[in-house]
Amino acid sequence: MIPDFESICGISEEELTTMMRPDIEQLGQTNGLSYDEQLIELKRMYDGYHFSQRMTDIYNPFSVIKAFYSGLVRKYWFESGTLGALVSMLQQMPPLELQDVDGAMCEAEAFDESFDSYQSPLPVLYQSGYLTIKSYHREDDINTLGFPNKEVRTGFASSLYRVVTSTTSDDRMRSALMLAYNRFHRDNDLEAFIAAVKTFYASLPYQWEHDNRNEHYYHALLYTLLTSFGADVRAEESTAPGCSDLTLLMPRAIYVVELKYDHPAQEAIDQIVRHGYAGKYRSNGRPVTLVGISISSQEHNIAEWATEPLE
Repeated sequence: MIPDFESICGISEEELTTMMRPDIEQLGQTNGLSYDEQLIELKRMYDGYHFSQRMTDIYNPFSVIKAFYSGLVRKYWFESGTLGALVSMLQQMPPLELQDVDGAMCEAEAFDESFDSYQSPLPVLYQSGYLTIKSYHREDDINTLGFPNKEVRTGFASSLYRVVTSTTSDDRMRSALMLAYNRFHRDNDLEAFIAAVKTFYASLPYQWEHDNRNEHYYHALLYTLLTSFGADVRAEESTAPGCSDLTLLMPRAIYVVELKYDHPAQEAIDQIVRHGYAGKYRSNGRPVTLVGISISSQEHNIAEWATEPLE
């Protein structure tokens, strides 16, 4: 974390765009992209690591070189065996929710502790490469942490999904959810995706629901699922009157989602309208749909849902 050595274990943007420019050009040709388009994709997937308060951007060397070698930009970092280690670590730590990680604050001196003395998962996640420094508050000597890039964000969400569902779910359930999400992403088939989510909720053990009888529980699960699939989803996005539960940005549509516990789905939509949660997307160019989801404490699942176009 000493500034003079912050780029010693990775690839800086200067190194990538000079010495590795031919590799980017070749990768772009393979994928039908221009040099600039390919660079943007590499940055989104593999950039964003900061190892000191100087905040120099560092690319993940393992993933970048794998992408050049294979000709495919994929999530390679978790091939190194870190997934199992992360799951084991999270199972031994206090419960963690995905939306609490991105933007979390941690004292700089916490990074100096030994692994076996941590009371919070945040320093471990930083030292393991899952989180990075997003900003540094010098006066308080506090770091704001976050996911460095899309590769790690989606991989971490997948790991958290495995922790949450380890006793009940299997690869078939995740595959069914993924297929339903891909259909939703491609064809805006919200109905099929919600049906798959209902099946997922129904597979969770009753005692989990019994101990967490609130809409936040279902909100956190849905957010983790969508993030693990690589969705562009925002949790509790702030507006002047308050925060929407979820905002999902799809290629050809935007969905603003509100969950209610033992209240009608229409009441959730009315709240979106009343507080103007979707207003900022009115001029986006994509149609905006308001989605209300009602969770039943009796059924322990989605009881009803409703949609309404933004007018």
